[in-house]
Amino acid sequence: MPVREPTAPDARSDAAGFSVRARLTIVITLVAALGMLAVGMAVYAVERYRITESVQDQLRADLESTRLIVGTPPDGGWTDATDALASIMRVLVPGETSGAMGLIDGEVALVPGVGRDVDPSADADFVRRVADETAGGDVVAGTYRESGKDWSYLAAPVEVSSDPDTAALFVTVYDLDLEFGGLELSARAYLITAIGALAVIAAVSWFVSTRLLRPLREMREMAERVSALSLDERLPLRGRDDVSGLARTMNGMLDRIDEAMAAQRRLLGDVGHELKTPLTIVHGYLDVMDAKDPIDVEHTRLLAVDEIERMGRLVGDLVDVAVLLDDEGLRRAHVPAGTLLRTIAQKATMIADTDVVLGDVAEADAEIDAARVTQAMLQLIQNAATHGGGAVELSSAIADGRLLLRVRDRGPGIPDEDKQRIFERFQRLQDGGRGPDGSGLGLSIVQLIAEQHGGEALAEDAEGGGALFTLSIPISPSAASGADDADTLDLQARSTGGE
Repeated sequence: MPVREPTAPDARSDAAGFSVRARLTIVITLVAALGMLAVGMAVYAVERYRITESVQDQLRADLESTRLIVGTPPDGGWTDATDALASIMRVLVPGETSGAMGLIDGEVALVPGVGRDVDPSADADFVRRVADETAGGDVVAGTYRESGKDWSYLAAPVEVSSDPDTAALFVTVYDLDLEFGGLELSARAYLITAIGALAVIAAVSWFVSTRLLRPLREMREMAERVSALSLDERLPLRGRDDVSGLARTMNGMLDRIDEAMAAQRRLLGDVGHELKTPLTIVHGYLDVMDAKDPIDVEHTRLLAVDEIERMGRLVGDLVDVAVLLDDEGLRRAHVPAGTLLRTIAQKATMIADTDVVLGDVAEADAEIDAARVTQAMLQLIQNAATHGGGAVELSSAIADGRLLLRVRDRGPGIPDEDKQRIFERFQRLQDGGRGPDGSGLGLSIVQLIAEQHGGEALAEDAEGGGALFTLSIPISPSAASGADDADTLDLQARSTGGE
């Protein structure tokens, strides 16, 4: 049957849609485009309003000029209405975007000699309209939008006392299309400039997003390469932004995973080595055993049972280590420290083949896991009874917010170079009367219990001879330093073995 090759992660990502880089570029460009559009529309609307108001102001100024001219006749007065209208036409010369005309009795009589770009006299419909609107002698201002024209106009009747029967009318218009022409040109220039600016924004966004997202791509590529057997790769750190911070966090996580995996590999190697010895012993004795010799069979049976029990103790200790490494390994409660130590002393008399003496006892409440502390103390007592010799003394004290639980033996003590090593996993001291009995995890479990409480286990020389083991743990979790999840992972790398 042919084997189908898995789809590459990059192919799946590309098939699923746009990349993050493309989406960021599109979003930034769209936001910039919307912003430019909003600004352009606002400026365009404001400019149109300003131009419209300017035209209206000009129409009002033309009306005031008309009234001033009519109200200021020459010496001897106006000959007739046509004379007054001609004077207005001579003074109010239209500009490039405006036009003017004079009507006498509804007919076009006067037009300016210059500025004929806008010629209202050429539109008969417009002439009739303004003549009809001013028939009552009122000044009319309005807008004319017919035949493709967009005019704003003013029609002002001209009346003189010397010619009351003549209906003279001055008309001025402004072509709004021409007035807005400059604005339309500016709008087109703005549009072209905005398109160019958007192209630059898109290019810059693509370049910047490429640089900013490079650590993320490197994370993805590294995650594809990383396996349980290859955790030595790390992300390069560039800059001090959030993405670089993510890279640092990722590197820290890989460091912790690498340490945990290394600790697991060491543990498996140590366990394999520890189990190999009893299995080899049992296999060797069974292989050479004389099945017809009852004495040899019984001797081999006893040896095999002893080795199997030792393997059972090793497995039990490994289970304790696994439970302690779990997040729910401790069940804290308020416990009277004095009562706890006296209870431990009573239990020790039942399991230790030696005298247990109770020394100074500190009376205080501690928030601890009583069962785990009892387990650690009994292990220290058993260790002292087995390797120390003489009576075992228990005592406790309170110092700097910590509960100090002490176990002293009367043996030869521990060499200085071995005071730390005895807490390492599967370490057994051959000197100083301390032999190879046990699983090699006893003191490792003691140290692990102490560290789970945020404390530590220490070995010192006792005054007058012997060894002094101290279990130092904070009275409450708030007094603990560094007892968090990251430290729990680190405990695996540093979990140590006992005697």
